[in-house]
Order: sequence, then structure tokens, then C-alpha cells
Amino acid sequence: MAKVVIPVGEDGNVEITLTPEQIEAKRLSDLAEAETARLEAERLEAERLALETANKDTSKNTIILEIDGKEVTHTLNEQGDVLKEDGTILYTAAQLKEFEEPEVDLVTKISTLSGIQVLDETGKPKVYTSDPESLAQRESDIRKLGYQEAQQIVLQKYLEANPEFAAMADYKRIYGTLDGFASHVDYSKITLDANNAEQLYDIIYKAELKKGNTADRAKRLADLSKSDNTLLSDAEDSKKYLETLQLADSKAADDRINAIRNAEIDQENQYFGVAYNEQGKEVVLNVAGSIYDMVVAKGEIGDLKIPIDGITIKDDKGTSKTYTRRQIFDYINNPVKEINGEYYTQAQLDEFKRVSDKKEIVSTYIRNLLGGDLSSLITISKLKDKADNVRRIKIGEKSSSKSSESGSKKVIIPIK
Repeated sequence: MAKVVIPVGEDGNVEITLTPEQIEAKRLSDLAEAETARLEAERLEAERLALETANKDTSKNTIILEIDGKEVTHTLNEQGDVLKEDGTILYTAAQLKEFEEPEVDLVTKISTLSGIQVLDETGKPKVYTSDPESLAQRESDIRKLGYQEAQQIVLQKYLEANPEFAAMADYKRIYGTLDGFASHVDYSKITLDANNAEQLYDIIYKAELKKGNTADRAKRLADLSKSDNTLLSDAEDSKKYLETLQLADSKAADDRINAIRNAEIDQENQYFGVAYNEQGKEVVLNVAGSIYDMVVAKGEIGDLKIPIDGITIKDDKGTSKTYTRRQIFDYINNPVKEINGEYYTQAQLDEFKRVSDKKEIVSTYIRNLLGGDLSSLITISKLKDKADNVRRIKIGEKSSSKSSESGSKKVIIPIK
């Protein structure tokens, strides 16, 4: 009878003898598996041939033209020219190309039908492709755009109904404070009155002060305009000068705000190690020590090493999923949820969930207090192990200092 040798670890091998019936059953099983594999291979080949036949492009040599409202099928030659029934050329390939409407990609068609166009930070249209990931990004961008536009509309309507607040907000944007707002004048909104000498005189006087003249000199220049009967023309020049100063202050304020925003964006790009171009495409910056550099490029975070193939985790249901280095970076970098106008990544949401547990947050506080060295603490498991290791002696029964083996030898069978 046939014998099968099974390895059993360090203690040697175990031989199992098969009966003739078992040998015959195995032979029949192998034959059945081979026949099943053969039939499956034939089925797959038949499907391949059918698909190949179905996919043959039988229409590449024909074209349907709509002429005077009627559809007529014509043949194309190898050069792409449209042929008549007698084989002569009806339209050349170049003429045919002129007749055809330019093909519009899916995203452009959607944008045209919806009327929604997403712009980047520079005001240029963002470019998307027709792949699912890009379309999903467009949906996310549109959601953000809707939220931002809603905010702007609500704010704009409020400021229109309360112009004094609009003036205050603009003043604070320009000067960074509300100090002096009570005496502030927006010269772009002033209309000069040729019959109001006091108004004209005041405009000239304030313009001279802005030019750096003393109060006495500013008064003398205004008096000179009054005596020369040039108040209106001088006031118009003074108003333009004051408006120019205000515009310069406003532009300087915008430049400061943009500089701060750009610095924040650059800081974030350096931190994560990626930026985005005008088309919204990701650009790797190759910043040493950035999140991208640690997770994707090197896969090294301190003493931790991310394998080239990524890591495998199990969810709450026990289902395994493998995360590549790139997917781990996206988990840390890509915003997935908006809360009160702020966008959060899945990593941040998971961290918020973790620290919402009091045990977790207190453990983190203590770990920070100890500088990460937990050697001075005793874990519950160690206390339990210590309790389990307490020596126990039963009185009244025979005992031996040596333990004896009993029962059959355990067979270790490796499972592949």
C-alpha cells in the first residue's frame, strides 16, 4: 500500500498508509479536476474568439453621410476619402474632416450643460479628465465652490443691507484696525458740489496734509485757491489725489493678504511635499522630511518602515485590505469632509475619534508627560501575569518536582 510522509516539526516525520480505495478515490478526483480544467479552458477560448469577432471593426471602411436630410452609406478608401458607387472620390479626407464637428470631451460637455465652471486659485479654469478619480475630484470641488458662493452671497446681502458694516470691514481690511474709522472719509464716494465752498476748501486742505504739508501751509494753499477762485478745479485734483492714495492703501492691503495666504500655502506644500499646478495636477516637490518623502518616497517614519507593497489591516468586520504607500499618503493628505467651513482628512477624523475616548486622551497626556518613556508604568497585563505566576502547592496529594509527559505526541502539520 502507498505511504504518505507528513513532516511533524522537530520530532521527525509520520508515515500515513493509504488504502487501495483511498488511492483510487484520489486518482478519480485528479481526473475530474483535470477534465474540469480542460472544459474551463475551452469555454474561455470560445468566449475570447466570440469577443474578438464581435470587436472586429467592420465599420472603419464605411461612413454614413446625411445629405439633404437623407442618410447615405458610403465606402472609404485607405486614405480616408469618401467614394461614390463608381469608385470615384466624392469627398477627400481633408474635406470630410472640415465637415465633422470637433469632438468635445465628456467634462466639457458636462460643464456646458450645467453651466458650472470651476476655477483654480489664479482664476483659471481647472482641467479635469474623464476618469472616475478626476470626476470625483470635480464633484468635490463643486461642493466646496457651492459652499463658498453661499457664504459670499449671504455676506454680500448682509453688507448691502448694512452699508456701515461694509465700510467698517473695508477699512479694517486696508488699515488692519478700526482706529480712526469714525473720522475716515471714502473719497471715491464723494460728489463735489461747485456751490459748496466749504466742502471744496476741506478737500484741498486734507489733500495738502496727506502730501506732507503742515497744517499752516495746507491752510494757506487752500486760502490761495479760494482767493484765486480755483476751488472747484483744485478740489477735483485734490479728490483724485486722495482717491489714488486710498487705492494704493487698498492694493497694499490685498498684497499683504495674498502674501500671507501664499506663505501659508507654501508652508503647507513644504509640510506635505506636494503642490498643485494651474490645471489642478499634483506636483511632487521632493522636499526632504515632508510627509510625502517619509511615507511614499522612503517609507520610513522614525523607527517604522512601510513595506514596498504597503500594509494590510483589518476593519471592524475582519475584512483585510492592503494600503499602498500612496494610499497611506492620501489618507493623511486628502480632505474628505467639511465641518463648519474647515476641511479634514480621514486621518484627522480618525484621530478626533480616537481622542474622544477619555482613556485614550489621558494616556496620551501621560505619555507626553513622561516624554514617551513608559517604563515607569506597570501595565495591567503584567500585573495579571504576575498574579498567574504565584507558586501554588496542594497539600495532601503526592507531588513531584519533575513534570511527566502524558498523552500522545502532538503532530504539527504545516498548512499552506
